[in-house]
Amino acid sequence: MATQSYHLETYGCTLNKFDSELMETALQRASLRRVDGARDADIVIVNTCAVKQQTEDKVIFHLKRLSRLDKKLIVTGCLPAINRKRLLDEVRPDVVAGVSVGEGIVDLALGNNRKDNESQSLPPLSQRQPNSRVIHITATGSGCLGSCSFCGTKAARGTLKSYPQNEILADVRRAVRSGAKEVWLTGVDLGPYAQDLRDGTSLVSLLRLIGEIGGYFRVRVGMANPRFLKGYLDELVRTFTENRKLFDFLHIPVQSGSDEVLRVMQRGHTAGDYIDIVQTVRKELGERFTIATDIIVGHPGERESDFEDTLDVVRRTEPDVVNVSKFFPRPGTRAKQMKRVPTETIKERSIRLTRLVHEISWKRNSMWLGWRGRVLVDERGKEGMVGRNYAYKPVVLKDDWPIGQVVPVRIVDAATTWILGHPLS
Repeated sequence: MATQSYHLETYGCTLNKFDSELMETALQRASLRRVDGARDADIVIVNTCAVKQQTEDKVIFHLKRLSRLDKKLIVTGCLPAINRKRLLDEVRPDVVAGVSVGEGIVDLALGNNRKDNESQSLPPLSQRQPNSRVIHITATGSGCLGSCSFCGTKAARGTLKSYPQNEILADVRRAVRSGAKEVWLTGVDLGPYAQDLRDGTSLVSLLRLIGEIGGYFRVRVGMANPRFLKGYLDELVRTFTENRKLFDFLHIPVQSGSDEVLRVMQRGHTAGDYIDIVQTVRKELGERFTIATDIIVGHPGERESDFEDTLDVVRRTEPDVVNVSKFFPRPGTRAKQMKRVPTETIKERSIRLTRLVHEISWKRNSMWLGWRGRVLVDERGKEGMVGRNYAYKPVVLKDDWPIGQVVPVRIVDAATTWILGHPLS
């Protein structure tokens, strides 16, 4: 019998990319052959995202095209949990699975049944073979402790399930020995990491121990909600001060600047909590510390005064990166049952917020003009090679530098999404 071939595609967040890496390792260990195009594969696997309506529409459209290729089509990821009915009605894949499939993908790929598969536990991190890529993704777990009104991810990822600290540390060590120079810690929410384990470990203890691992590398801390960060902020700041292997970067999703809207969202934090975190971090760790955040425009119940509060919070905290999303209800969420803000109002508010975000992003990036320092080249961008400095700022390099190279630069220009580096001789 000829070796079966597969083609794997991934949509969505870093955690989805991590799940795909686990599946990739399992498939290759089972001697299945990877091919680059769906047309050349016996089995097509799509690891999906459906956190936003626009993303779901894009994924469904693509799956329809794939279904016409007469290949075995396996759909994994968040879409089956968030909108299974639409998936089965419009696409009718051969196999439907959930998130964190891990080694189970081999049985799904080679089996002949059409029974749905849902994973219940985390695949061991040791399942994945180290790779020689510069960027390595390490998941701290899956699920969260939140109950946000707008979020469909909870249905897909469930409640918090954390990897033990020693398992994460072993994964980072393997990656660094294999050549990784950037480690991305990821999860649905890193803020409550290990609270489900009840073994005394935490995000702070994990970061401290990662800092003791030998070798040249830096760690990007993934998304962490203000609800949990506020409880150990002083310890976290101290850890960033002492551990120079951490990028000066935090992704702290505020979602709204209105306490009333945050209450309706069931976020568990106030706008003031977010402001205090950002101001404390920048005061103690430097004004150039990079802050990323997320904001939903037009959540049910958002009045003009609430939106003005959001603009005010953005002005006061000046986040470097703001992921602006226009509200659209997701299946099965509480927000879907609430009275919606008119579409035209949401569009107009989104334009106003985006305009402010661009002004602040340019201002923040302009702070780096004249800076000299080292950047790690980690990807190829539209304008040239892209490297990251100690604050995880994307630095564009016009010359063709190899990925993984550390380059000394001087910053000579700034835009809203990047800064331009001139290599120093």
